[in-house]
Formats: sequence, structure tokens, C-alpha cells
Amino acid sequence: MAQKFGQVMMKQKSGTMIHISTVASQSPETYSGAYSTSKAGVNMLSKQLAAEWGEFGIRSNVIMPCLVKTPMSMSFYSDPQVENGRKKLTANKRIGSVQDIANTVLFLASDRSDYINGAQIPVDGGFNIMMGDQIPKPGGRKEYALEHLN
Repeated sequence: MAQKFGQVMMKQKSGTMIHISTVASQSPETYSGAYSTSKAGVNMLSKQLAAEWGEFGIRSNVIMPCLVKTPMSMSFYSDPQVENGRKKLTANKRIGSVQDIANTVLFLASDRSDYINGAQIPVDGGFNIMMGDQIPKPGGRKEYALEHLN
């Protein structure tokens, strides 16, 4: 598809390609077969297109969602315990929606992002920055910090 659309975009000297990957393209999602590997390929394809076709006015970027309620993932959220556990993994303590992804697509498709090319944008509620929060600490990290703020 990139080749077909790319030909048209090259002729018009402009265009935007927006690819959908996942944060699991950067850290393996265990026991999911080739899912992470194939999505990592999407990331590299997008970067390759950005590097090679940027001079023709074509931008190529990747959106990397995580923990988003979609028709395909709704069964994961039917168990309130699973949903609450997943919410705890994000910085803003909520599960994403399809609208969150659509908003990012709209931004990347607009002129407001005309200097963004070759980017990988996590749309994950801050999931990718929360690893340190998952490390057990005596007494709890948050409790210690709140107690010593003053």
C-alpha cells in the first residue's frame, strides 16, 4: 500500500502516511507469537519511508497504542479486576479509547504536524514511563514521597 500511495504522493509532492503499531513493538509482548516482531517491522518501514521519501514532501509516522478498549480487546476488560490492574499501569490511571487514537491520527494528518517525520508516538496513557512505579519498595514509593513532601 505504501508503494501505491507513495507514487501518488510523490507526483503531488506531498502526503502523510500514518502507521499503527503498538508499544509492544519496542518491548516484547510475551506469549503472543510474532506480534511484537511484526509490529517492530511496521516501525522500521515507517522510518525507512520517512528517510527516503521526506525529500518528496512525504511524511511517515507511527502511532503506538497500548491498553486501549477496542472491539477486539473488549473481552480483556469484562473482568473488573483485569481492567483495574491495567489502569494502574498507566500514568493517568485510565484505559484508552479508540477516540484517543483517532485524535492522534487527526493531528498527524494535519498541517499542525508538518515538521514531524519518522516519529514513533506512544498513545498509551503514560504506560511506557511507568516501569519504575511497578518496582516494589519497602513501605511503598508513593507513600514515602507523599509523607516527605513537606
